[in-house]
Amino acid sequence: MKKALQTLGLTALIAAFSLLAVLGLMGVRPGADLDPNAILVRRLMTTLRDGDVFTLTQAYPEAWDTAQVFTGGEPMTEWQWRTLRQVDEKLAALARGEQALVFWHDGAVAFVVRFTQGKAGEPWFTNPSFVEEGPIYPRDSAVFRAELVRDGNVAYYLCSPENGDIQL
Repeated sequence: MKKALQTLGLTALIAAFSLLAVLGLMGVRPGADLDPNAILVRRLMTTLRDGDVFTLTQAYPEAWDTAQVFTGGEPMTEWQWRTLRQVDEKLAALARGEQALVFWHDGAVAFVVRFTQGKAGEPWFTNPSFVEEGPIYPRDSAVFRAELVRDGNVAYYLCSPENGDIQL
C-alpha cells in the first residue's frame, strides 16, 4: 500500500512539472497576461464590503485630484467624448452597462478604470439624477457606500455617494 501511494505521489508530481514545462514553452506566465484594467478593478473590489463606507483613495492612492464617472448608454458631451477618445478609443464608445471611472490630476487624465454592470463582484456607481454629464468627486470627498446587490445569479456592489459634495 505504501509503495502504491509513493508511486501515485511521484506520478502526480511529474504531471505537475510537465504541465508547468509545457506552459513555460508556450510562453504562458501566471499573471503575466492579466489585463491592466482587471488589476485596477481588483484593487477596488478588495475594499468593498456590503453596507460599508469606502473612499477611492483606499484603492487608488496614486496622485489624482478628482474622479468622474462616465456611464455608457447616456449622451456624452463633445468634451467628454474627446477626452475619453484621447485615453482609449474604446472608452469613447462606452456601451450601455459599462462605466468608466476617470481620475484627473492637474487637468489631465491620470488613469481610467472600466467596469461592467452586473459583472460578478464589480462595483457600479450610481449617478445622481441631477448630474447629467457624469458626477465629479474631489479626492477628499470621494466617499461611497457599497451595497451588495443580487441580479439573478450575479452579485455586484452598487456604490452610492455617501455625502453631498458632488460637483457639477
